[in-house]
Amino acid sequence: MKKPSKDIFLNEKQIARLEELHKVDFNVKEPLCLDIYNKKIRHDGTSITITEPHHNSLRVVHPPKKGKFIVRKLSMTEHYRLMGFDDGEFNFGNQSYQQICKRAGNGWDVSLTGKIFKQIFNQL
Repeated sequence: MKKPSKDIFLNEKQIARLEELHKVDFNVKEPLCLDIYNKKIRHDGTSITITEPHHNSLRVVHPPKKGKFIVRKLSMTEHYRLMGFDDGEFNFGNQSYQQICKRAGNGWDVSLTGKIFKQIFNQL
C-alpha cells in the first residue's frame, strides 16, 4: 500500500510486546508479512490466511527508519485485495475497521470460490 493510514501502525510499546512474545527480528529490508500464529516473518512472499481482526495473526513489517521498527495492521483495502476484490469494488460505508475487516476474515476468497465452482460445473 502506498500511503497506509497512520492509525493502523503499531506504537513502540505494541511492537516491543510483539518482540517479547514472538521472538522475531523486525530488521527487514523490504515489507514482509509477520505471521503471528506461527511466530515468524515470512520471507517466501506469501501471506497467511486472512483472519478476523480479534485474532491478530497478521501484520506487515516495514524496513526500520531512524533505528525504529515499523509494524502495521493490514488496511481495509488490503484485506479485500487478498480476498480477490479490485480496489474501489467495495464501499466500506460508515463501518469501523473491526467490522469491515471481520467481514473479510469471515468471507470466502472470491478467486478461490470461482475456481471451485468452475471445477464443479465442468464436471456436470
